[in-house]
This record gives sequence, C-alpha cells and structure tokens, in this order.
Amino acid sequence: MAVARSMLKGETPRGKVIAEAVRAGASLSKLSGDDLMEAYRSAPDRDREALLILAQVARQREARRRLKQAIQDEAAPVTPAVAAATQATENAWRQLEDEFGMFTSTEVSELLSPRGVNRKLASDMRTRGEILGTRRRNTVRYPAFQFDTARREVRPWVKRLIALADEYEVDHDEVILWLMRPTAYLGSLPDGTAPRPVDVADDQNKIVDVAEKVWESRW
Repeated sequence: MAVARSMLKGETPRGKVIAEAVRAGASLSKLSGDDLMEAYRSAPDRDREALLILAQVARQREARRRLKQAIQDEAAPVTPAVAAATQATENAWRQLEDEFGMFTSTEVSELLSPRGVNRKLASDMRTRGEILGTRRRNTVRYPAFQFDTARREVRPWVKRLIALADEYEVDHDEVILWLMRPTAYLGSLPDGTAPRPVDVADDQNKIVDVAEKVWESRW
C-alpha cells in the first residue's frame, strides 16, 4: 500500500471529517485537543488558524485536568520544580508532534515497504537500532523527521546517531528530544538564535558530528 501524499503532510481522512464538522457548527464538547490538532493539519488554509486556537485551548484544559488528577493521586508532595520540569518535557513532545508529526508502525511500513504492509517492520527496525521510536499514549510512535519521505527511506544519519547514543549511554528518548533543542555547536541563525539538530536533518554528517561533541563533553 502506498503512502498517500496527504498523509506525508499530516493530513488524514478523519482529520478532514472533523474539520468539516467543526466548520459546520458541530459541538466541540466531545472533541479532544488531539482531534482538533488532526483537523488543523487536514483543514484548508482558511480554517487552520481558528482550528489551531481551538486545539491549543482544548489541550490546555486537558493538561490542567490531568495535572490536577496526577497531583491528587501522588502520595508524596510534588514540588513546583518537579511539576515544571515534567511539564516542560511533555511540552517538548507536543511540539515535536505538532511541528513534524509522528508516524504509527503502519505508516512507517506504508512508507518504507509500499508493496506490502509489514506491521512488524517498524518494531524490528527499532530493535535493531535503525530508527528512533518512543512510547506515547500506550503505543510506539516514530518521529517523522527521521524519514526522507520523498525517497521513502530512513535518513542516513539515524542509524549512526543511534549507535553513537548507545556508545555514550544516552537514552533514545533523550536523543529524540536533543534533536529538538537549539545548540550553539551548530553556530547561529541570522536572528542570533542557535539552530536545532533537526533543522539540519538533510546533512548526513553534521548531526552525528555535533552529537559526538555534545555527548563526549558529558564524560
């Protein structure tokens, strides 16, 4: 099964249905922030700004509800520093999902083996250290930025980066988040800020070279 071009842009048939329903005045009470974000990615340009705002408001409401429940269920007091650090990490994952998207195992298989879907392909590749994956909401997802969707292949630096991370004992979740963080090792942008490793994803050597400098400095 070939990967639809719309999927590679973050569009889904379900997202389009939700976007059309919201535009028609459907109730938002049963739609989650993730539902609305899926609609945002699939909607025509004229509706995207409004859907993005609705998704952000819904996610904030859901986050407050989950955080309140988690704190109530925790036996020990939760310090503000711990709560802030936990929320900052979750925000980083949400930013990744919103900016780049994360593929399911089926979507990875459709992308890499279009002639026949192998649902174990992504899991086997992750086990072999060939792609990065993380558990999100009880399922493993694969950051889309590690794939060259035009060529239907994994970017050449991914396997090298994973091997390097294993050498320096860097957790794979930390590798994914590191790719999203600005680093001065990449120089600076015209506005004076530092780029992120993911911003140079087309460079086969730069990401691995910078990762080695960063992780070596920890030792």
